[in-house]
Amino acid sequence: LVHEIRGRVEAVVVGPGTVAADDPRLTARDAPPSGLPPACRVVIDSHLRAPLRRRVFTSARDVPTIVICSDAAADDRRALEDQGVVVEAVSAD
Repeated sequence: LVHEIRGRVEAVVVGPGTVAADDPRLTARDAPPSGLPPACRVVIDSHLRAPLRRRVFTSARDVPTIVICSDAAADDRRALEDQGVVVEAVSAD
């Protein structure tokens, strides 16, 4: 059921705890084809604490992946961007 839902939505949003604990792909595996592009994966990680070697990041060249972080953490974004992740820094204000 979860994979079918992922096949019908535009984005799947998680935090760094889920990325670290579950090492998720956040894709619609084994779901019937919906005709839609794969859901964008969004990780909200203000301090960029999620481990870099997780499937959600290492497969970012195949499935759109965005990480939202704070301006303060933006200097650490390079390793994620090198894997194909789009990193968006936002102000804490």
